Amino acid sequence: MRERALIVHPRFRHTLADPPVAPADPPAPPTWAELPGEVVELIALHLEQPQDVLALAAVCRDARSLCGSDAVWKSLCKRRYGVPEAPAGTALPPPGFWLSLFKYNHSLFLDTVRCSSRPSHLARMFGGGGPLVIQLN
Repeated sequence: MRERALIVHPRFRHTLADPPVAPADPPAPPTWAELPGEVVELIALHLEQPQDVLALAAVCRDARSLCGSDAVWKSLCKRRYGVPEAPAGTALPPPGFWLSLFKYNHSLFLDTVRCSSRPSHLARMFGGGGPLVIQLN
């Protein structure tokens, strides 16, 4: 529905029953800095691609520290590379372990893909000179 406006000369304003009232401004949405850290970490945990996590980390300093948490990279390692759960009773890994493990798995994956496009020792090991197909879950 289209809003209608009535223009009244200031000299005749007293003839209006109720003076016009300006609409109240809606409250401003919270900024990233105002969001609780748990909310930002939950958002990061649900991102599927590491590029998305890195883009979220570029939003603000708080998001950068939360996106670097072990919980986020542990989740990405499990989803992308199928890293199994550690057996019960094992010691906790040091801080930064999951990010390092993700980087290692990613570089190993890239090296494997690069080697599969040309004949190499991997092609001889796995039989055939065709492309190496890796199924990601």
